[in-house]
Amino acid sequence: MNGRDADSSISPPAQPAPAPDAAGRADVDAWLEADGRLDADGRLDMDLICINCGYNLRTLEPDAVCPECAHPIAKSIQANSPIGADPHWLETCHEGAWLIVSACVIALMGALGPLILLVLETLDFVPSGGGGVFCVALAGALLAAIMLPFGIIGLTSPDPRRPPKQRRWNTRFALRLVLLLVVVLPPVFAVLIWVCEFYAAPAVGILLYPIVLAALPALLLVHTRRLVRSVGGDVSAWTRPLLIAHLSLAGGLYTLLLVSIFCYNPYLTSVCEFLGQFFGIGYFIWLIGIVMLFRHVAMQLDRARQTIKDRCDADAAATRSAARPPGPAGSP
Repeated sequence: MNGRDADSSISPPAQPAPAPDAAGRADVDAWLEADGRLDADGRLDMDLICINCGYNLRTLEPDAVCPECAHPIAKSIQANSPIGADPHWLETCHEGAWLIVSACVIALMGALGPLILLVLETLDFVPSGGGGVFCVALAGALLAAIMLPFGIIGLTSPDPRRPPKQRRWNTRFALRLVLLLVVVLPPVFAVLIWVCEFYAAPAVGILLYPIVLAALPALLLVHTRRLVRSVGGDVSAWTRPLLIAHLSLAGGLYTLLLVSIFCYNPYLTSVCEFLGQFFGIGYFIWLIGIVMLFRHVAMQLDRARQTIKDRCDADAAATRSAARPPGPAGSP
């Protein structure tokens, strides 16, 4: 084999995609150096996911390319920071976070309202037996159930910086799908029972619907962590314990449900009722944590939106200053 054949057998190296422009590169450098996101050798000291293939880019240089797909790392940095984020998208997510906070506060008030009303009835401050306890709880639950889906839809708005494939197949898509199932399954089971006379539907619904219902907060917490990370924040200290607590409480309640269905022991039934109240108190405390989490998320999104606004204002001021005609000679 001669030298020409040897050279022809070696495939040429893949050419990297074009890097960001000078202004975008400066913003990337400033964001990386702001909070110590680089180690002493100038490599990434944080978990950063390639927006093209999902590879973790930690310990790589910002000027390099992804070793899996040759996508510029600077592009992934721009897509996982406030740099280049769409202000309208941030506003939609911000409004969704506040809707979730409002829904959770109303749910908490709906849970506390009957308790307060029951105490007032016991002390004869309000007339008893009027059904006020049930009405307060039902009103709070209905209002929270109406507001929560709109908040989730706003929080799961697609990020314009992401490739179209990542906008479809991710936690955002899974969260919206589970939300749709939560809304649609009850009327579907009702139709199966009353119209199709499928009498096994109640048993299937009792066993299946709690699983779908428990998947909604879990996916919401995972999506929220990724959303905040995409604008340069981090709420892992909030989402991880809340996710563990939710899975533990949901698993305990589901176990109690199975025991109460398949075991007809009166003693076990009383124990399940007591533990159910205990898990209910746990979920009440968990809901307070959710309120605090999404209040923090709304503040993070508002901070990212303000960063984009300040950058746009600075760029507009620089453009106006550059376009201003020079004054006459000798003028100050």
